[in-house]
Amino acid sequence: LPNEVLCSIAGFVDDADIPNLRLAAKVFHYITAERFATVFFQDRAYELSPAGLKALVKITEHPVFAPYIRTVIIGHGGKHHSAKYHDKMESAFQNLKVYGHKISLGL
Repeated sequence: LPNEVLCSIAGFVDDADIPNLRLAAKVFHYITAERFATVFFQDRAYELSPAGLKALVKITEHPVFAPYIRTVIIGHGGKHHSAKYHDKMESAFQNLKVYGHKISLGL
């Protein structure tokens, strides 16, 4: 099918179903990349833990999804000392700085 038809099909899919559409065919994976990134990566939440901050750093290094991140929320549950994670947090925000847009931070 022509790309115009595929784009039209993708336009009728609800946001919640985009991940499934992306798995259906490689062409939909590419056609929906921007919408997927906007819907699922604009607001991100991570736990203040080694695993949580590792995931944050990894996503901020991603060339497709990182530019769409606008809000980062760090949850700590009162269990961790934030100074312990300074380097990982600094790395993540340095990665986002490259894209030149403002990031909201929630704690």
